[in-house]
Amino acid sequence: MNTDDNDNTPAGRADTERNLAALRDEIDEIDDRIHDLIMRRAAIVERIRTAKAADTAGSSDHAGVFMRPGREAQVLRRLIARHRGTLPAFVVARIWREMISAFCALQTPFRVALHAPTKSVGYWDMARNHYGSGVSMSLHTSAQRVLQIVSEGGAIGILTYPQDGESEPWWPAIAIGGLKVIARLPFYESLDSRYEQLASLVVAPFSEPAGEDGITLAALSIQGELSRDRLSGMLGELGYDAHIAASHENGEETLFLLEIRGPAAAEDPAILSLLETLADIEARYIPLGGYAAPVGTLGAGD
Repeated sequence: MNTDDNDNTPAGRADTERNLAALRDEIDEIDDRIHDLIMRRAAIVERIRTAKAADTAGSSDHAGVFMRPGREAQVLRRLIARHRGTLPAFVVARIWREMISAFCALQTPFRVALHAPTKSVGYWDMARNHYGSGVSMSLHTSAQRVLQIVSEGGAIGILTYPQDGESEPWWPAIAIGGLKVIARLPFYESLDSRYEQLASLVVAPFSEPAGEDGITLAALSIQGELSRDRLSGMLGELGYDAHIAASHENGEETLFLLEIRGPAAAEDPAILSLLETLADIEARYIPLGGYAAPVGTLGAGD
């Protein structure tokens, strides 16, 4: 006895094939519409490129790189928040990251210099996941070489997240140079493809201030004694949600790497108050950039 859901007669199989053909035709129609919209988006990006080129004519701002990491993060957060259905949210994020990077490259070509002294496969996959399959990418065991490539122009650098105890940390170099941190990776992960607890910071020859929900990265330089606990307490008393990510001693100077939730400019009254309190040890506050807080791990239902 056959039912509508289990009809193996020739007529039933023919009906199934017709239904499948109709669904495949619908998919083809949707694909065409998606492709049309992608081409339309590319045309709008070209108009943006033209407008930006006219607006920045004669200026060295952003060194010709048409990236807006904060805006990119907003786009992904909005799409993740509105996403519904069985397609995992991290797949949507990956699709849009691929498009975002491709459209950035349409505005101006760029390449990625990746620092990976160990676990190069994990770092490489993390970089590709964020910046897409079309970008030119090179792998380097030397952080200083990556910084050199970025300083020469036309590239961004991805460097391993700072750790205490490093003999030659890379981040003090940008405290005296012109490069800034613009992003932290991974911005998102999936439950099925983690990055071995790896993390990286992205550096570029331009900066964007951290938004209210972002992270400010800064170095505090001192010439004297200051414990982490005391510094953490002082930052908390000033109203900052701050984390001391690493420290480095260079002769009589000690540098603390600070992650501060939200904007924390050098001219902020609270920062000026901190420097005044630490005047006896010649404290200096050095902004190193900022980035959008990562969204974390996306499950299938997110």
